[in-house]
Amino acid sequence: NLVITGSSLSKNQTATVYVYDLISSKLLMSKEFEKDHPSQRMLLYVFNNHASHIPEYKNNVFLFLRRDNYYNIVLLDPEKGVERWRQTIPFQAVIEGDPFLYVIESSDNYYVFHQKGINLYLYSAEGGEQIWQKTLSDDSEKVLLHQDRLVFYSNSNSTITLQDAINQKIIVSGNPIIIKSFTLYSPGP
Repeated sequence: NLVITGSSLSKNQTATVYVYDLISSKLLMSKEFEKDHPSQRMLLYVFNNHASHIPEYKNNVFLFLRRDNYYNIVLLDPEKGVERWRQTIPFQAVIEGDPFLYVIESSDNYYVFHQKGINLYLYSAEGGEQIWQKTLSDDSEKVLLHQDRLVFYSNSNSTITLQDAINQKIIVSGNPIIIKSFTLYSPGP
């Protein structure tokens, strides 16, 4: 699919998304996002499709809609012409960092992992319900996602923690740790 977006930076404009089928050139879906007030700025971005390997979500479109003091994550299903769900997330004290979004599978269920700066979120991919939210201690703490596992490490110490991404249970933590023939080392000082 080809996704074209239009942001709203001036008064009386809406943010708009158009989704086209690249093979047939047919418009599959268009959607306008209204402002809360006339002077509101809205910036619309399309997340990279990290769900292309999952048949149920490969043609869906995940959007990041930034507004003045909050943003939305929106899941569109262009084949059905519907917005499947929308999450509203207020900006935290720290708003830096690019937004990332990944669809992960665990025990035959699908989830949406979202990171914006030091703020982490997990949602049900089906209905968009929030499963959990976590804020990293500071920008020296980092996280990597591998399948349905989160790897936490820091630039300020050498501790590495491997955690289940769904229930947040710690699988192993240490300095350095060995996991199933993989050795992970922290990029500490």
